[in-house]
Amino acid sequence: MRLTSLWREPVLHFLLIGLLLFVAYGWLTPAARSGESIVVTQPLVDGMALEYRTRWNRPPSEQELARLVDAYVRDEILYRRRCGVHGICDML
Repeated sequence: MRLTSLWREPVLHFLLIGLLLFVAYGWLTPAARSGESIVVTQPLVDGMALEYRTRWNRPPSEQELARLVDAYVRDEILYRRRCGVHGICDML
């Protein structure tokens, strides 16, 4: 097949338009989504410590507080995975 006859093929046009749309979408959408990182702020940690203190009538040790933060991050990861798979985050 010669190059001039290849340019006349509708399949080639379809593939080039698809490639162009794919590249344009990747270029126009923001690279960093807000849902990709989990930020644990100091007020959140303070709230976990207050809840622990309320429940157990004593402040959490450093290890216990670290475990609370780890559990929060693990739960947030699982929640976001489930939302991504089922697409239900926007509905909640």
